[in-house]
Amino acid sequence: MEQLIFILATVVPPNCLIPISEKDFTAPNVHLPGFVLTDQDMDYTYEGEFSQFQYSGKYQITFYTRNTSGIVSTSAQTIVTVSNGQSIDADMGGGIWPESRAC
Repeated sequence: MEQLIFILATVVPPNCLIPISEKDFTAPNVHLPGFVLTDQDMDYTYEGEFSQFQYSGKYQITFYTRNTSGIVSTSAQTIVTVSNGQSIDADMGGGIWPESRAC
């Protein structure tokens, strides 16, 4: 039986606009925050911490796992909604909304 050896989560915050690919299909350079999940007590429960829930809105989280054979799998997106964070509109004033939302 394969065992997980690594779990990583990437987070797309609500203030992030992921740029589209270029005409030559060059992938955009995107820097998403993330966190590693670990199984400290070997009970098959992986835990991690993410402390960057700064803005109100929907955070899209994707989990990536790697097993002992090196096979990588991804999860469906998990959506976490934050309602008591900072307003995105208030932070992105001054007419620079799209540029300031690049990831």
